[in-house]
Amino acid sequence: MSLSLHASESLGSKSLPASLRVVCAFGIVLASLFTVSAAGGHASKSHQNQKRPSFMNALSDFEFVGSGPYTGQLSVPSHGTEKQQLPVRFESGTAYVFHHAPVDNKQLLYSLKNRLVANGCKILELVDKGPGRFIGGLAFRIKFKDRGYKGYIFNTLDNQIVSNQSLSDSLSFDDYVLVIEKGDELSAK
Repeated sequence: MSLSLHASESLGSKSLPASLRVVCAFGIVLASLFTVSAAGGHASKSHQNQKRPSFMNALSDFEFVGSGPYTGQLSVPSHGTEKQQLPVRFESGTAYVFHHAPVDNKQLLYSLKNRLVANGCKILELVDKGPGRFIGGLAFRIKFKDRGYKGYIFNTLDNQIVSNQSLSDSLSFDDYVLVIEKGDELSAK
């Protein structure tokens, strides 16, 4: 209490003790360094987002769980249920598997379409396969083009989730699979 009283008395006479001036100056320097550091971190995050393909912004609420070669219609590479780090590059002929919190697939289909468009992707085809499944609701496929990429996203039941009650309580029954048909590494050809 005596320090605040001393500081307010000093403020009245417009002079601060030398030790308090040093502490204030040090605090100002630290605050400005922190601000510069935070701004630099923000710029690098922004730079990372610029490198990331636009279609990945549309998948921001999905969890990446694995990838592997795409071997044919509706094939899904072996994967677990734990969230993994997104790959740095997306390559043609590769299937990238995602999971999502429980969701109505019809709403997800149109929300995903709108988010792709909002992120600069062109929708080439939208297939609503209807609610012909007994579990999981609507099956769908969205084919899109995004700058140097061309690919599609489809959903299919994940037997790991369907057969495990605790997983099916926290995850949608489906795998959401991103297949890249053409990637940046091919765009120069």
